[in-house]
Amino acid sequence: MGTLWASDTPVVATLLTCAIGALYVVSLLWSARVGIASSLVLSPHSLALDRFGAMSTWEVQAGEWWRLSMATWLHINPLHLAFNLMSLWSVTIYLEDVLGKSKTLALYLALGLVASVVSFLWHAYTPPYVGASAGASGAVCGLIGVCLGFSLRRRNAARHLRSHYIGWAIWIAIIGFSSWRIDNAGHVGGFVPGLVIGLVVRR
Repeated sequence: MGTLWASDTPVVATLLTCAIGALYVVSLLWSARVGIASSLVLSPHSLALDRFGAMSTWEVQAGEWWRLSMATWLHINPLHLAFNLMSLWSVTIYLEDVLGKSKTLALYLALGLVASVVSFLWHAYTPPYVGASAGASGAVCGLIGVCLGFSLRRRNAARHLRSHYIGWAIWIAIIGFSSWRIDNAGHVGGFVPGLVIGLVVRR
């Protein structure tokens, strides 16, 4: 590993980015292999997303609970993928530096799962009682919450980063009110617990 990465290379950020990108490629290749194509260029077919674990309320209710975690690794189109990877990289390299690799990875996995659970509960118990989602944005919102909470608590050490992550949070909120199909329940479900964790987590 030392021959591939310098000592200051953000390992968790690199591994998460590569894993998400690789799964996107796999979903594209699977779509081509079974002879289905999406209406959007370089986007996996909806059947491919379902095959690899996109979260849908009816399938989770049928017992496929693994989708709550797997959905955080899947993406719908190139723009969705690029935006999430860009924000994931930005927030993860900071957390790796201040909290360490193990906590950063654990926070991504845990907050992504929490965001999916909140999204599932919201769609399952509010009209029209169905919903589907995929993407790392719930976990990313959780990590942004951690960064914001941590910078608020350590005012002198991280003051210069506070406006950066407040800006990310505002931008995501604006997109949430757009006409795009955004899973706001997942975003809030990741951000709020992330903010609370950021207020108490230690280096």
